[in-house]
Amino acid sequence: MVTYRSGPACGRAKVAAAAFSRLGYADVRIYPGGKADWAQAGLPLDGTRAAAAGAS
Repeated sequence: MVTYRSGPACGRAKVAAAAFSRLGYADVRIYPGGKADWAQAGLPLDGTRAAAAGAS
Protein backbone atom coordinates (compact mmCIF):
# COMPACT_ATOMS: atom_id res chain seq x y z
CA MET A 1 0.00 0.00 0.00
CA VAL A 2 1.42 3.37 -0.97
CA THR A 3 0.14 6.63 0.44
CA TYR A 4 1.24 9.97 -0.93
CA ARG A 5 0.66 13.51 0.15
CA SER A 6 -0.98 16.24 -1.87
CA GLY A 7 1.83 18.72 -1.20
CA PRO A 8 4.73 19.62 1.09
CA ALA A 9 2.54 20.75 4.01
CA CYS A 10 0.19 17.77 3.91
CA GLY A 11 0.41 15.36 6.85
CA ARG A 12 -2.40 13.06 5.77
CA ALA A 13 -0.12 10.46 4.19
CA LYS A 14 1.33 9.61 7.62
CA VAL A 15 -2.14 9.41 9.15
CA ALA A 16 -3.39 7.19 6.33
CA ALA A 17 -0.30 4.96 6.50
CA ALA A 18 -0.77 4.48 10.23
CA ALA A 19 -4.44 3.61 9.71
CA PHE A 20 -3.59 1.02 7.04
CA SER A 21 -0.98 -0.50 9.35
CA ARG A 22 -3.57 -0.76 12.15
CA LEU A 23 -5.89 -2.51 9.70
CA GLY A 24 -3.25 -5.18 9.15
CA TYR A 25 -1.50 -4.09 5.97
CA ALA A 26 2.08 -5.29 6.37
CA ASP A 27 3.87 -3.27 3.68
CA VAL A 28 2.74 0.36 3.90
CA ARG A 29 4.92 3.08 2.39
CA ILE A 30 4.73 6.85 2.10
CA TYR A 31 5.76 8.36 -1.23
CA PRO A 32 7.40 11.65 -0.17
CA GLY A 33 7.27 13.32 -3.59
CA GLY A 34 3.53 13.81 -3.43
CA LYS A 35 0.70 13.06 -5.82
CA ALA A 36 1.88 15.42 -8.57
CA ASP A 37 5.37 13.89 -8.58
CA TRP A 38 3.87 10.38 -8.65
CA ALA A 39 1.69 11.25 -11.65
CA GLN A 40 4.54 13.06 -13.48
CA ALA A 41 6.64 9.91 -13.08
CA GLY A 42 3.92 8.03 -14.99
CA LEU A 43 2.99 5.87 -12.02
CA PRO A 44 -0.61 4.62 -11.83
CA LEU A 45 -3.32 6.38 -9.85
CA ASP A 46 -6.26 4.36 -8.61
CA GLY A 47 -9.65 5.43 -7.35
CA THR A 48 -12.72 7.31 -8.43
CA ARG A 49 -11.08 10.72 -8.64
CA ALA A 50 -8.12 9.36 -10.59
CA ALA A 51 -10.42 7.62 -13.06
CA ALA A 52 -12.48 10.79 -13.52
CA ALA A 53 -9.35 12.90 -14.02
CA GLY A 54 -8.06 10.52 -16.68
CA ALA A 55 -11.35 10.72 -18.57
CA SER A 56 -11.10 14.49 -19.10
